[in-house]
Amino acid sequence: MIMSPGTQQGPYRNGFVEKRMEKLDWPAQSPDLNPMQHLWDHLESQLRAIAQSVPDLTKMLFWLNGSKSLPQYSNM
Repeated sequence: MIMSPGTQQGPYRNGFVEKRMEKLDWPAQSPDLNPMQHLWDHLESQLRAIAQSVPDLTKMLFWLNGSKSLPQYSNM
C-alpha cells in the first residue's frame, strides 16, 4: 500500500501493524502505477512485430497518418 507521509503514523499505522500489512515503498511515478506505460509497451511490441525495417516503418507511419483513429484503442 502506498501512503502519503501524513498517514504513516497514528491510527493508520496502528491498523497496518494489527493486520500485519506491509507498506510498499514505490515512487509516485512508478511505471507499475501508470496505465499509459502499459499501452505504450503494447504499441511498441505490436509495431516491432509488424515493421521489420525502416521502409516498413515508414509505410506504416504514412498509413497511420492517413487514418482518422485506431479503433482498437479508441475506448482507452
